[in-house]
Amino acid sequence: MHIKQLGKEWLHGGGLWINRHSHVRIGLIIFSIVVIIISLVASDRLISKMANEERINMEIWANATQALGSNDMTTALIYLSRIMELNPSIPTIITNSKGEILSYQNIDLPKDPEQSRRLLERKLASFRTGYPPIVMAGLTEPLYLYYSDSNVLRQLQRFPYIQLMVFLLFLGVAIIALISLKKSDQNRIWEGLARETAHQLGTPTSSLMAWKEYLEAMEVDPMITTEMEKDIERLGIIADRFQKIGSTPNLKSEDLHPMLLRALRYMQP
Repeated sequence: MHIKQLGKEWLHGGGLWINRHSHVRIGLIIFSIVVIIISLVASDRLISKMANEERINMEIWANATQALGSNDMTTALIYLSRIMELNPSIPTIITNSKGEILSYQNIDLPKDPEQSRRLLERKLASFRTGYPPIVMAGLTEPLYLYYSDSNVLRQLQRFPYIQLMVFLLFLGVAIIALISLKKSDQNRIWEGLARETAHQLGTPTSSLMAWKEYLEAMEVDPMITTEMEKDIERLGIIADRFQKIGSTPNLKSEDLHPMLLRALRYMQP
C-alpha cells in the first residue's frame, strides 16, 4: 500500500513537471514565432525603405542631368557618371531610346570586349525585369537609366532568412534540451520507485526467513523449508536488481557458460 501511494505521489510530481515544461515549450515556441514575425516585418520595412531611397537617388541624379540645361549628350553623360561615382554600390546602365547602351557604372566586366558586351546585354535584360527605368528628358533624345539593387540591399534581403535559420537552430536545441531534462527526471522517478520497491521487499523477505527458521526448529517437512529457501533466494535477487537500477554498473569479466546455467536454473520452475 505504501509503494502504491508513493508511486502515485511520484507520478503526480512527474506529471506536474511534464505539464510545467510543456507550458515552457509552448511559451518558447510562441515567443519564437513572435520574434520571427517581428524580424521579418522589420527587415521588410528596412529593405523597402532602402529601395525607395535608392530610387530617389537615381531620380536626383537624373534631374541633375536635366538641370544642366544643355543639349550636349556627351556632357550630360560625363556629369552623370561623376555623380554616380559618389555611390559605388548601385549598378546602373544608361541607354538611348533605341535601347543602345551608352554608359554603365559599378559593373565588373571581363577584359575581352565581346564578353563585356554580352555581359552588359544580360545585365540590361535583368535590370529591365526589375525596377522601371528613370526617363531623362530635356536632351536631344530621352535617356533611360536602368539600375538594380545595391550589394547592401541584396545582403539585407538574405539577412532575414539567415536570421530565421539561426533562430530555428536555437529553438531546436532548446526543445531538445527540455525533452532531455524531462526524460532525465522521469528516469529519476523510476529509479526512486525501483529502490523503494527493493526496500519494501525486505519486509516479506525477513518475515519469510524468520518463518523458515521457525519451521526448521519445529522439524517440519524439509521440503517445505527447502522451497522457502528458494523463494528467499529469488526475493533477494529481485531486491538486489531493483536496488541497482540507476546505479553505475560494476563491469567485470566472467565466464559466459556458468552465467547461462544460472539463468536457466532461475527460469526453471
